[in-house]
Amino acid sequence: MFWRRGYILVEDLVRPEQLTLMARAMDLNHQGGQLVDQSASSATEALGAYSPVLGDMLLRHCRAPIGTIVGRDLVESYSYWRLYLEGSALRPHKDREACEISATITIETAPGAKPWPITLIDLQGEIADIVIPAGAGLLFRGNLMQHWREPLTAPWHKQIFLHYVRKDGPYSDYAFDRRNVEPAAPAT
Repeated sequence: MFWRRGYILVEDLVRPEQLTLMARAMDLNHQGGQLVDQSASSATEALGAYSPVLGDMLLRHCRAPIGTIVGRDLVESYSYWRLYLEGSALRPHKDREACEISATITIETAPGAKPWPITLIDLQGEIADIVIPAGAGLLFRGNLMQHWREPLTAPWHKQIFLHYVRKDGPYSDYAFDRRNVEPAAPAT
């Protein structure tokens, strides 16, 4: 389904304890002023951070499982997390080439909030509204598929994005988002 339609929802991509750790780290980033205004991006009324340490750790951790799901060898590009605030919307857009294969994962939603779907136009031209439960990941072809979100009615919503390129694909030069980053050696 992934290569035909351009997306697949994967349940339990991230464990609950990982979600809790990321949610608290995002809170600390927010309290410390490390999340920046997203109004110049595709998001409105939101704050975010490029390549947070825990985000990049999750990016590395999920590379092999996501590669197995999509059936390709992947290389990390970058991670990004975003705190959407009440009224936030995601304008219709396609991502840049460094987002050849993306995972958008719900970290945490305000208690009692209604589900907040992401809408996309799949590779068959069909519109899909997809609710991503906490810990699930929507894997999709971010650079090919237009996607958006209507205004958020909840007080807040936390999301993380993991972006990859195919190791032997046309965007392989976006490995590590063209940053001078060497992959960490495995622990011994």
